[in-house]
Amino acid sequence: MHSQDAEETGGIPSAEVSAGRSSVLLIWLIPLAALLVGAWLVYKNVTEHGPRITIYFANAEGIEIEKTRVKYRSVDVGRVTDLRFSNDLAKVAVDVELAPGTDDWLRQDTRFWIVRPKLDATGITGLGTLLTGTYIGMDPGKGDTRETTYAALSEPPVLLSSDEGTLYTLRAPTLGSLTIGSPLYFRQIRVGEVVQFDLAENHQYVEIEVFVRAPHDAYVRRSSRFWNASGVNLNISTDGVDVDMESIAALLTGGIAFETPRLLASQERAPQGYSFTLYENRKASIERPITVGIPYLLYFPETVRGLNVGAPVEFRGIRIGTVKDISIQGELDEATVQIPVLIEMEPDRVLMADTELPEDPQARKQKLEELSDVMIDNMLQKGLRARLIPASLLTGQLIVEFDLYPESGPGEVRHEGSYVVLPTLPNPFSSLTDSLTSILDRINGLPIDDIGANLLAASDGARKLVSDDQLMGTIQDMRNSITKLDRLLETLNRETGPLLTSYRDLGDESLKLVEEMRSSVAQAEQTFAAVESLAGENSPVGSELKRALEEISAAARSIRIMADYLERHPEALLQGKGGR
Repeated sequence: MHSQDAEETGGIPSAEVSAGRSSVLLIWLIPLAALLVGAWLVYKNVTEHGPRITIYFANAEGIEIEKTRVKYRSVDVGRVTDLRFSNDLAKVAVDVELAPGTDDWLRQDTRFWIVRPKLDATGITGLGTLLTGTYIGMDPGKGDTRETTYAALSEPPVLLSSDEGTLYTLRAPTLGSLTIGSPLYFRQIRVGEVVQFDLAENHQYVEIEVFVRAPHDAYVRRSSRFWNASGVNLNISTDGVDVDMESIAALLTGGIAFETPRLLASQERAPQGYSFTLYENRKASIERPITVGIPYLLYFPETVRGLNVGAPVEFRGIRIGTVKDISIQGELDEATVQIPVLIEMEPDRVLMADTELPEDPQARKQKLEELSDVMIDNMLQKGLRARLIPASLLTGQLIVEFDLYPESGPGEVRHEGSYVVLPTLPNPFSSLTDSLTSILDRINGLPIDDIGANLLAASDGARKLVSDDQLMGTIQDMRNSITKLDRLLETLNRETGPLLTSYRDLGDESLKLVEEMRSSVAQAEQTFAAVESLAGENSPVGSELKRALEEISAAARSIRIMADYLERHPEALLQGKGGR
């Protein structure tokens, strides 16, 4: 049959179509469509859901599936999808689904923690959770490696990775009242906080990590000084009573303060992680650690009472050393007793900002000794002297003060064993005390009792003289005499004119007599007035005045008799008494 068909078609075979093959193709289209739908669902699931991670917590207090949220800067960025225990039952594994687009946040240094209400010395945090419930805080990392499993922090971090600033390490013998979050002050302005602390590897001190926020971290130099500003520092010393407190917040919560000396502010900025010493207080930070002490001997010509070991040695108010020892040389029963005062000059305290010192301790010590010797020699040529002065009138403590006294000439030094003896001057207050003592001794030598008795006797005599009735009568007689003299002068002015005209030929002698009489009366009037003022009721007079007044009283009586006679016989001035 096939051959016949082939012949009929001219030998060309024809294809036969089977109906079963089309059904097979349709069957393959169904799984292909399902694959496409599945791929679309996967794509949709990937694009609509964020990454999934697992966070291990110590406990799941306050965490609920599908309710507890994950937040970054108070914005929801994920939710809790499941809770389970870790394989060793020591942790709680919390499955979290984050929002889409947060894949780049998941680095090896990304941090998670539980946010709950918290009240501590640094303040109150997490109050919002009282209404919204506990949530998981997140701080995106900046590392290179991506992670999907994290261990949660036990406490919320003080800093977020986006905060700008610089971290520094402080070394202190003890932690004191500091804690995480304790404030860091610069000029009493909060510029940072404590972010971490731990024991050093050798357990010899505590390492405290602090964060200084920008732009204030630009003021931290290699020479900056940090000190513990917690509480109140009360210091009673030779300088008196010193009370130091940074702020009320530091008093309650503890804190740290720092400063950079103005002369050293141009030094290089401290890099990230630079290590500083944390001093006990500001005064200790100013004094700084002393690496080299150069001994000198001083001999003072007066007592050293009030000078104690540890007292400061100063130059014009700047501390340059410390008193190390006070002893006695010689026998106590001899006049050659000397009290040497051993001091140590501390060149670390007076180094200039541009002074370069070797790093090697031995070479550093040698360099400091050389600088100290040169400085002392130069100042001795300018009259350097030491003396004792009181540091406080309240406590009576003494300190050693160096200063330049050019009028004393160049200072001469001598060697006593291995020590150099520097020249000194007496205490100026000691000289003042000696002068006052001498004055008091002279006052004590005066016959105070005799002087007092004489003053009392003189006072009694003056009182009796003033109250004497005879004296008062004499004064009254003098007043009467002065009145009569006034009348006499009036009469003379009235009567002597005609008499002089009538007896002009008698010559100039009579005229001269009249003028002398007038002068005598005027002088007597002045004398009586002065005596009256001197012998007043409250005038201090003596027995000599009393005798003088008696003589004046007698003279006044004679003048009164003469005045009465002249008043009756004015012509007697020209003719004389016998002429009548």
